[in-house]
This record gives sequence, structure tokens and C-alpha cells, in this order.
Amino acid sequence: MRLRHLGFAAGAWTAVFTVAYLLISRSQDGTPAWWFVALLMACAGLLLAPLRGRAARPALIAAAVILGLCSVLGMLSIGIFLIPAVAAAAFAAARA
Repeated sequence: MRLRHLGFAAGAWTAVFTVAYLLISRSQDGTPAWWFVALLMACAGLLLAPLRGRAARPALIAAAVILGLCSVLGMLSIGIFLIPAVAAAAFAAARA
């Protein structure tokens, strides 16, 4: 699989995860942690760096590390569902 496809897939997964997180927070009458949403959206932007032709490896490494941190922070709720995005970002960074 090409590097661009992996980055795009991880970015799309992260964006869908963010929407799911917001919907679940709203359905449970809770307030989402906006810093968590901001981190996820920043990672989604970093994962699209290979599509823009920018320096892909540093962006992918940063995204994988931040997504891994977000996955650990959200482990007690739905953070486990970020692991495919972490794996795809890490694999893409290794291949860059």
C-alpha cells in the first residue's frame, strides 16, 4: 500500500473517530474535552501531509506519537478504536 493511501486512511479514521467521540459525548449529556478534539484534528491534518507533498516522515511520526497518547488517554472509553490509526501512521512513517 502506498504511503499516501496509508496516511489518508489513518487521517480519515481519525476524523471519523472524532465525530463518533462528539456524538457519544452528546448522547450521554456530557461535554467533550475540546483539547482532546483539538489534538485529534491536529493529527488528522498531520496525516494528510504526504498528500500535500510535504515532509512526510516527521509529520507521520508526530501524528503516530500523538495518536498513541490520545489512545492511552481515552483507553477507558473509546480510545481503543484509535489503535488502527496509530498502526497505520507508524507503518507509513517507517516506510517513508
